Amino acid sequence: MNNHFYKMLCSIFLVIFLFNTTDAWCQKEVTELRFVGYQNQYPVFILKKGNGGEAEMMENAEAVEEVSEVMEEAEAFSEVSSSSVSLLRLSSTGKTEQLPTIEGIDDVLCYADGKLVGISQYGVEVVVDGTFIDLQFQEEYFDDSDFRSKLLEMAERFNVTNITFSPDSEQLHYPVYSRLKIRSYNFAKASFSEIDLSKINDYGGSILMPVETTDYVYFLAISRGSYELFQMNKNTGEIKKAPFMLGKRGYSSMKSHPTRDQVLFIYDNVPLAYSFGLNKFQKLEISKTSVARKDQIASDFDKIYYARDQKEWMYATLDNEQLVAKPLEISNEDVSFNLEWSEIEELLEQERMKNLSPEEELTMNLKRLAQLPRPLSNDMKAEINNMLLQFDEKYRAQASEAKVKKALVTSRIIRLDTSLVTNDVVASSKEHLIDLVKREQLDYNPMLGLQLIGRVATVQPPVHSARVAVLEALVNDHLEENEISSAEALDASGLGLLLLALKANGQYEEAIRYTQQILGYIERNSMAYGKLEAYESLIYLQVSAGQYQNALESINTYQAELNPNSGNYPEKHIEAEIKKAHAYAGMKNFDRAFEILEAQSQRIKESEEEIFGSETKLWLGFSLRYAHTEIHFKQDSRQKGKQLTNLLTYTSNNAASFQYQQMYAETVKLLYEIGEVDRAKELPIP
Repeated sequence: MNNHFYKMLCSIFLVIFLFNTTDAWCQKEVTELRFVGYQNQYPVFILKKGNGGEAEMMENAEAVEEVSEVMEEAEAFSEVSSSSVSLLRLSSTGKTEQLPTIEGIDDVLCYADGKLVGISQYGVEVVVDGTFIDLQFQEEYFDDSDFRSKLLEMAERFNVTNITFSPDSEQLHYPVYSRLKIRSYNFAKASFSEIDLSKINDYGGSILMPVETTDYVYFLAISRGSYELFQMNKNTGEIKKAPFMLGKRGYSSMKSHPTRDQVLFIYDNVPLAYSFGLNKFQKLEISKTSVARKDQIASDFDKIYYARDQKEWMYATLDNEQLVAKPLEISNEDVSFNLEWSEIEELLEQERMKNLSPEEELTMNLKRLAQLPRPLSNDMKAEINNMLLQFDEKYRAQASEAKVKKALVTSRIIRLDTSLVTNDVVASSKEHLIDLVKREQLDYNPMLGLQLIGRVATVQPPVHSARVAVLEALVNDHLEENEISSAEALDASGLGLLLLALKANGQYEEAIRYTQQILGYIERNSMAYGKLEAYESLIYLQVSAGQYQNALESINTYQAELNPNSGNYPEKHIEAEIKKAHAYAGMKNFDRAFEILEAQSQRIKESEEEIFGSETKLWLGFSLRYAHTEIHFKQDSRQKGKQLTNLLTYTSNNAASFQYQQMYAETVKLLYEIGEVDRAKELPIP
């Protein structure tokens, strides 16, 4: 009784499962439609469908998992019905005929009058009139399995059909593995032949996508990373090369006219037609369809074919799951091939711009601006401003999107550069960005800070005041809205970049105020590091600002903070003393300044073993000579010329040091200050 009930229950589950499976199979969605060849002059397409009810089938399978014997039958049915591959022939009258499918073939690379090259679970297969044949593609000294794997990889990963039938379907053409050769198999004679193309490149290479037409053989040759399109005249053997290189994204599809010297191909995602005889192009327009892979253009291109009976290019599409052919907007007549390659390049540029994201479009524009000769005229600056305004208008409606907002802000930052736009535009852009900060629509982040400052260098070049003003507004807003209680928070505040810009611009008093603010954060929160560095910056700024007494007080505080047991204590203390000499010289106490310098010179000699590293000693030597030169020129002493020569000689002799760039920049800066800029030519340029 129980056994009978168990069998009834199993039968019920099986009926439900098979019903749901059959229903799911009927609801499969089209995943691919592709032209693969001809049958009796009529085009043949592969139509692939995927199972839309897979999740539901899995649920049903789990529900009857215990009924193992019954489920074996159900799973077998499910496996057969999980995918669908059809070969469809389309006549000129619009009638569609389904051709016999080959069991075990999951995809078809090319087809011709009952012959096909397909893909099964075992790899690449050759089928003739429904029968699998064992074709050894490569000669014995090549690994045939490697060739088949490469053929499969090119088809599945790159959508490249690397094997084709001859126009009469009697031969199969494919590249010889890693050679500039095309190999052909003749089905009737069961024999092989080869076309040697090694003369096109002395360095060797590989062939891709060989195609034979009535009069020509077309192929791509790959050598040293470039992809070149060739045409070989079958009668004369003459080989012509197209006037362009195809990149890795540009060779996924190519179609050749059966009787004319014309090819259709995709270049940088733009479909084009090219005539070898005329060396001219025309652009193709392919209507979008609902059936496509991720790459819409490549998928649509796969549906193009040449209608031999109608003698025109067509493309196939599905209308309510019915195969329909429509004429392609292209003329075979020579007059239609009227574009030079230079015009195609302009067209490609326009197409690229259409598909760019706001960031990519702005980057493209910046690259163009970088190529313009400097200085720019006011008229050119006005054109640049108009271009940036058009960019703003184009994307303003999408400003709420993070990436678009970033691009719009960048376009405004570009307009803070007087080398690109006029002063009035710089002023309005500055006010616009500061207003965004005030309205809390723009927050500081490190990348934005770097954009504003331009670049960070060992010796920072001046930063436009408008950029500094925007950076200052951002940093102050960040400080008001965020608690600075750690070294990490301080680093992320933007104060460091702001100080760098203020220092480079000679805005020492403002820089002093922000440095003191940094010291306040460090001391209030007992931060583990950064205090000594902040005091070093403060001392430099106070000396540069003429606040000599304050500098002396800061130096005393700094020296008190130094750890006598630290390995770098000697050089840090000496450097601080040299700063004292600068401060006393600023106060016109030259005797005290020279006294300090002499004491430090002697101390360096006595502490040579305590001072670690040759580069440290080198920099101390430079600092002493720099200080002597600057102070002697301030005093207008008789020895100033001698001291300058000593500094220049020392600096030149150490051009191999990694510190030379900074030494050079500091020395040139001093030469400007003392009116001896002509002597900069005595220094090797870093």
